[in-house]
Amino acid sequence: MIEQERLGGDCTWTGCIPSKTIIKAAKVLHSAKKASKFGLEFDVNSVDTAKIMKHVDQVRREVYKDADRPEIFQEMGIDVE
Repeated sequence: MIEQERLGGDCTWTGCIPSKTIIKAAKVLHSAKKASKFGLEFDVNSVDTAKIMKHVDQVRREVYKDADRPEIFQEMGIDVE
């Protein structure tokens, strides 16, 4: 297997994983904005995008650790270059 940068490619680092993580954060914010209908109040006017992006990076790294590390492929008998 040959990878120019880190294993996991677009999905892990720039595509699926980060976009789905950001979409989930947006859905949580949307739910918080609607929560007052149920008697719940949240401060939805202060969104810390740096913390969101830190969370995105954490999720990417967890996916890499669990599924994309070179050792995982090497254990399956795949040479990683």
